[in-house]
Amino acid sequence: MVIDIGAQSRQGVVAPVRLLLDVLWSESARSADKLLVLTDARVVGALRHFAGSLEDLLQEFETSDLLGFLILFGGGRLVSVYPPKCFGSVLEVWRIIGETEQRWDEILLDQLIGLAEIDYAIISQDETLDLEELHHVNNSNFPWGHWRLIAARVTLGRHQYDAKIDFSSKVAPLKREYGSLFTSISEALFNADPGHLNYEVNTDEYDPEVATIIPRLSSARSAEDVETILKEELLRWLPDIGVSTDNLASLAAEIWMLWCEFNTR
Repeated sequence: MVIDIGAQSRQGVVAPVRLLLDVLWSESARSADKLLVLTDARVVGALRHFAGSLEDLLQEFETSDLLGFLILFGGGRLVSVYPPKCFGSVLEVWRIIGETEQRWDEILLDQLIGLAEIDYAIISQDETLDLEELHHVNNSNFPWGHWRLIAARVTLGRHQYDAKIDFSSKVAPLKREYGSLFTSISEALFNADPGHLNYEVNTDEYDPEVATIIPRLSSARSAEDVETILKEELLRWLPDIGVSTDNLASLAAEIWMLWCEFNTR
């Protein structure tokens, strides 16, 4: 799981880094396996080893023109810092990224967004959201419907933020309520794969979409109505990926049949 934080200046970087380190240290010993510093913001992988301690690295970053750094732990855990407009991005903030196999929580998001000079804090699945083409992140341009988004805090002004609640809290009750219908619709979407998200192992990939499709099926009177619902919900969830409409009619017919069967039990 990934957390992505945007800081307005170099002075706003170290405090959120320390919060991430506290979480990672709670999972294992308080030591890093490897420290690397960024040597060229134009070249991915332009890194060199840092010979000092972690505390030395943080102090040097605060007092020098060090471009960024990477703190590596075991088990795929890391904290990295990148400068504004790094690797061709137009994003004008310092980007702090943490990765762990465990779960970042929303309490941490609230702590982060309360720090000085933080524009946003995001928890997402597998990798960061696609923010590279945004100069600044705000509530109006934030990709709230992005399929990888789990939760976020975005500053609106001093001491204010907007929040995206963890959608898994809505999926679970609907799974319990609709049981096999939820599972069957999720499987139908996964097999048809209109969003090109099927990697064979991620069989619950379309669960969030199903959680917004099912409540609307009661208003449908035909497979054509279901097709309209599918188009609207898939485009809302996958605006950056796009949706294949080649087999949407047949998918809608299948879901309409499942819905009708469910209501005749």
